[in-house]
Amino acid sequence: MFNINDKLTLSLINARDVYGNDIPFQLKLPLSDEELVLPDNLSSIDVFEYHEGVITGGRVIFSIYIGEMTTINKLIDELDRNKVKIIKDIKISSIDSPVCIQNFGDKKIVFASIKEQDIVIEDLKQLRNVIERLSDHFSVVNNAVSKIKTFGNSMNKIKKDSF
Repeated sequence: MFNINDKLTLSLINARDVYGNDIPFQLKLPLSDEELVLPDNLSSIDVFEYHEGVITGGRVIFSIYIGEMTTINKLIDELDRNKVKIIKDIKISSIDSPVCIQNFGDKKIVFASIKEQDIVIEDLKQLRNVIERLSDHFSVVNNAVSKIKTFGNSMNKIKKDSF
């Protein structure tokens, strides 16, 4: 991260709707001055960190979900009345583990298992706010890393100027 040629990027990838279908959308942070346009049917997006340097690689560091956080335990009465649909391939570790749902009429769709670092928000307006804040924080990190990368050069300049 701090070597002069290292690169660190943060991107929003793997945009999906409530049924797990891919949505063609990705965004590199920090944001540019362009208007942030988000797909209407967006239900989840992953935040991906990529580091290029001595060790190169990337990983999803957390996900952002649009919906409501609850547990299967809290949905049991509605499950009995067929008012809840659980999307296939979701790994739910226990009935008390957090899941994300969206309401569609009188049905609730459970579409994601929530991990500790994940974020659950209510709507696209809040998502826009979260993305802007994340972008601002990443800009601060990038600026600080740039200062550390050039710190040695600036210290050497001070030493030369003091002679």
